[in-house]
Amino acid sequence: MALRQKILLGFAALGFFIAPAFLIYSGQVLHQRFPNQRLLAILCPPSMLSMAFAGSTRTETIVGWVFLSATNAFIYVLVGIVVALLVAN
Repeated sequence: MALRQKILLGFAALGFFIAPAFLIYSGQVLHQRFPNQRLLAILCPPSMLSMAFAGSTRTETIVGWVFLSATNAFIYVLVGIVVALLVAN
């Protein structure tokens, strides 16, 4: 696999897993129902849309967070494209 592909894959994985990792950390370690919204908004901008999950079931919330994580991964891939273009082969 080429270096640029590894960079894009790394940014995509980071973008996808940062939101659930932060939610698990805040829920399990810090015992907070709602995580630090400012930090989550910086690391995962689509998380602002999570307010729509207020009255939803657990399954709907999980599906919604998967969608938000995929959207965040797309944003991180855009940053990864810029980084990959700046890195020489």
